Amino acid sequence: MSRATIISDASFDHRASVAAWAGWVRADGRSARMFSAPIKRKLATSSHAEICAIANTLAAANAAGLIDDGMEVMLQSDCTVALGWVLKLVPGVTERRHADSVAITKVRKQKGMIGVPTEAAAVIAKIAAARGLIITVRHVRGHKAGDGRQYVNRLVDKAARKHVRTERAKPKINPVSTTES
Repeated sequence: MSRATIISDASFDHRASVAAWAGWVRADGRSARMFSAPIKRKLATSSHAEICAIANTLAAANAAGLIDDGMEVMLQSDCTVALGWVLKLVPGVTERRHADSVAITKVRKQKGMIGVPTEAAAVIAKIAAARGLIITVRHVRGHKAGDGRQYVNRLVDKAARKHVRTERAKPKINPVSTTES
């Protein structure tokens, strides 16, 4: 069975109402690829940005031809809340722990899952069903020194933060009021 590893991260600035995502994909027999972009919609929380990062990276990898039918795809993130939503909302997802990760708690309450988490999980579920993927999730500790998973996590974190800085620097356009007298 062929495998792919996806490590994603997001950056979120609630004061400026901007967010961005980045993801790294390594699939058997293929070179690793990075993807990143701003998130165009307004989000309420950093966890919403994180689940968007997971869904966007899987979608980008699929569109780029890095995902094969029947492949095992491991989704890794430093956000246990987003991974918990994936466990809860995407059918058949399992957790594969690593010695250096924390347990992902499957979300029990619906609070906070309406909207963005449900929509992002639907993207993951649709791709998984269409391609017959086996999806696993794993926590990766963020902002930690080291190589391997920690190095890649720092790399995607940096790419997402770069997009947020760029979006934050753009001038804000205020709509013109056209009230008649």
